[in-house]
Amino acid sequence: MPRDKRKTLRNRADKLYQSVGLKLNPICECCGKPATELHHFIPKSLSTALRYDLKNGISLCRSCHFRHHSRFDPAIYEQMTANKSAEWFEYIKANRNKIVKPTLSWYKSQIEKLTKQNL
Repeated sequence: MPRDKRKTLRNRADKLYQSVGLKLNPICECCGKPATELHHFIPKSLSTALRYDLKNGISLCRSCHFRHHSRFDPAIYEQMTANKSAEWFEYIKANRNKIVKPTLSWYKSQIEKLTKQNL
C-alpha cells in the first residue's frame, strides 16, 4: 500500500472527524465554553475501530483538553463521562477491541461516512 497515499487519507479523515464532531457538539462537555478539539475517549493508538467513530469523540475546549492530557486531572475524566449513558459505555466497550486493518479503501469509506454526516 502506498504509504504517502494512506497518510494523506488518514490526515484528511482526521481533520474531517474533528470538523464534524465539533459541528455536532460545539460546546466543551466539561466547562461549557466553546469547544476547539474533539478528544478521543479511547485513544486513536488503542482502537482503530473507534478512531473515526463520533460516539468516541468528546468535545473539549483547549484548556480542558490540556488539563486532561498534561495533568491527568481526574476531575476532567469525571466531567467528560458524567452525562454518558450506560448504553454509551457498553458501545465503547464492545467496539474498542475490534480489529480493523486501515487500508486505503477503509480510509476512503471513513471519509465518505464523515462527509455524509457533515451535510
